[in-house]
Amino acid sequence: MTLAALIAKLEAAPEGSDALDREIATVCGIEWSPDEDGQFGGYNILPRRCRFTSSLDAALTLVPEGWRVFELCEWAGIPPCGWHCVLDVRDLVTPQRVSAGLPADNDDRETKQIRTPALALCIAALKARDPTV
Repeated sequence: MTLAALIAKLEAAPEGSDALDREIATVCGIEWSPDEDGQFGGYNILPRRCRFTSSLDAALTLVPEGWRVFELCEWAGIPPCGWHCVLDVRDLVTPQRVSAGLPADNDDRETKQIRTPALALCIAALKARDPTV
């Protein structure tokens, strides 16, 4: 699966899942733990299975070095309009910024309805890994 296809799949996801977590790990080259609870033969192994799409802590591990979370919040609205996340690099020479769930030119009709903060953070972190996506 390509990075762009994975991002599209995450944007359409109603919630996080093990299957999405596994696809993120595969695309990012992260080794997946062999069983459900990160145990192998009674001993902990590293890295444990990460729940990227349901845990903010796990999703933060996807943010590339040098990037920071600039903003993570839920769009207000009735009904709620979904979550958005902005990551940026604080560099005066070559500033960079990626986002997930933000409307194009403040037009709410173009906003992706990202359902959870962890999904929004995952999407932005994956975009930061390749800002051309």
